[in-house]
Order: sequence, then structure tokens, then C-alpha cells
Amino acid sequence: MIRLSLTEVTVRYDQRAVVDAVSMDLSDGEWLSIIGPNGAGKSTLLATVVGLVGHTGTVTVDGQTTLRRRTLARRIAYVPQTPQRPPGMRVFDYVLLGRTPHLSFLGVESHHDLEMTAEALALLDLTDLAGRDVASLSGGEAQRVVLARAIAQEAPILLLDEPTTALDIGRQQDVLSLIDDLRRVRSLTVLTTMHDLTLAGQFADRLVLLDGGAVVAEGVPTDVLTPELIRRHYAADVRVLEDGDGSLTVIPLRRGPHRSPTNLPE
Repeated sequence: MIRLSLTEVTVRYDQRAVVDAVSMDLSDGEWLSIIGPNGAGKSTLLATVVGLVGHTGTVTVDGQTTLRRRTLARRIAYVPQTPQRPPGMRVFDYVLLGRTPHLSFLGVESHHDLEMTAEALALLDLTDLAGRDVASLSGGEAQRVVLARAIAQEAPILLLDEPTTALDIGRQQDVLSLIDDLRRVRSLTVLTTMHDLTLAGQFADRLVLLDGGAVVAEGVPTDVLTPELIRRHYAADVRVLEDGDGSLTVIPLRRGPHRSPTNLPE
């Protein structure tokens, strides 16, 4: 079953195409990661899927092209790269916002809403922070709180824009492994953008490489994470190692010595 489909999606800023005729499909339970150099259009593409950016082309969610915002929020949970953190709001109440699409018109939280909020906090080891002000959190704590809100939303499609940016290596592994576990247990469809090519290759089923807003390569990680493609589109020299289990590691290579600039202080 195709959960999410993009057909010839184009976004223009000042007549420049920052997303250029992008087409892709995501199947139920699949993890697709969008990679590409800075300015490739990755974040813009995710924002377009949830209706935050005007575009041409078609975005189809569960076979439907036109959904009301409340209905769309029941289908897609979106975590932007720099989410807002309202000062004075407790962590528990912030995560509870994820339940908003499910509330009755009276806006009263049910026992299930409170239960799902507590469960999301526990999954991300945030229970002890439930009473903290969200504005007081560190970058890594805030990243996990925003993800907890998305999990509490119980949407079948999860969009994550650079979900590991503010996390140390241990938390990166914890968060991505949790997403992978939830994907399998709840049959989530996951769409992420990622800068770390090793993590993208180890967790995603498929990769789409964007450059200049356009799809320049797509497929399983071994087809996309090649030294040739990375050199061409990232201007980087790397070695790609494949482990016995099929996972990939992308290692940047140290370049040869450059002539020192003459204007550096001695």
C-alpha cells in the first residue's frame, strides 16, 4: 500500500525552483531518507508535504490529494528542524499537544490522550522532565521532547527533519533505534532528512539524493552511497565500507596539504 506519493512537486522562491519536479512513493512501513548537500531542498520538501509551503504538482496521502488540516494531522506527524518552544509551558503539556487532532470539539483530553502522552515521554526517557518548562531544556532534550509529541500524535506517517542534529552519538543511536522499533511495531511510514550519511544508510530502507532541488539518485543505500555520487554532489572524497550485515559506513578522507594562506597570523 502506498502511504505517501509525490508527483512532479515543485516549489519556487523568486522564480527559482528550490524543489524541482520531485516524484517519489513511500510504502506502508517503509523508511525513506532524503539526503543531499546544504541548500538541496530537503527541508522545503518535507514542509511541502504537510502543506506549509505552496507548490505545484501533487501530494497524495493514503490515496487522497485534498485533506483538511485536522485530518492531515491525524495522518502525518511532522517534526521540523527548529520547532518552537513556547516559554511557560510544561514538557507534559507540550507533548500533550500531539493529541490535538484527536480531541473532541470541546477540547477535553481523554484518559487515552493522557496515557499516550505519558507513554511517549517514557519511551524517550523524559518522564523526569515532565514538569520542566520547555524553554529551559537543552538542545538535545528539546529534540527528544518534540519527537515525543510526534509519537503521541499516533499518526501512521512520521516526517522528521534532521532528527539527530542536537543529539550526542548515544542519543542518536537511541532515538533512531526507537523510531525503527516503532516503525515495525506500529507499521509507521517514516520520511526523514539527514546530513549524516552513515546513519541514513544504516537505518533507511531507501535513499533519495537531492541536489539543486532535483532527484539525482535514488534506491537502496548501496546504490546511492557511492564514492562517485558523493564526490559529484557533495564535493567530498570518502571511503564507503560495507559491514558483514550489509550496513554502510561513510568515512571522509583527509585531503592532501594545501598551501597556507598568506594572511594568517603567525
